[in-house]
Parts: sequence; structure tokens; C-alpha cells
Amino acid sequence: MLNKKTDGKEEGVHKFLRADLEALRDLAKEIERKAREAGKMTGESCTQGAETTHDNFPFEQATRDLEMWTRRLAELRPALQDARVVADPDPSSDVVAIGMTVEFIDDYDKGSGVQRVRIGSF
Repeated sequence: MLNKKTDGKEEGVHKFLRADLEALRDLAKEIERKAREAGKMTGESCTQGAETTHDNFPFEQATRDLEMWTRRLAELRPALQDARVVADPDPSSDVVAIGMTVEFIDDYDKGSGVQRVRIGSF
């Protein structure tokens, strides 16, 4: 069940920073464009030869590309459909949260120094 409250959390809700959600939407548009292009190539490769599936590399490659982009888009859709924008975190907070940049010392490999990591929402 989407958006069911469980332990104070909304089930099925994908939380994003505004900039991250916009980037994800742009990515989905680009994947849709590539899927349309692969579909077009599939059709064009069928008209170039009598064989549509056997020994027709352009057709086989376009079909694989179409399947790949369609699958990737299907993976993104639930997150986009259930997306919620969260507020940027308070930079003065001592609690690490989505959207913050944190610093840590990497002692595993001596001399690595301080690492900076932005905690993104995707």
C-alpha cells in the first residue's frame, strides 16, 4: 500500500531534494528519448533487409537497446510517481541529513586526509 504510515514513515514515498528530483526528471526524459530512438532504429532495420531477426545485427542491437532503456525507465517511474520534495537541511545542525555535505577523516589508508561527501537523495 502506498503512503501507508508505518513507524512514523510513509511507505512508498521517495524523498528528494528539489535539485535532485529535477535531475532525475531530466534523466527520465533523456532515457525516454533514447528509447524512442531505439524503437525507430528497430523499425528502420526491419525495412533494410528481408531478415528481421536472423543475421540482422542492427535489428538485434536496436532491440537490445530498446529493452534496456525501457527497463531503466520502468525502474525510475515508481520513484518519480511517489516523489516528495523535502526541505534543504539546516546547515547548522549536528545531525547528518539528506542534502548535507559532511567531512570525515579516512584513517584506513594513512595520509588520505579529510574526505568531503554530499549526502544526496538519489
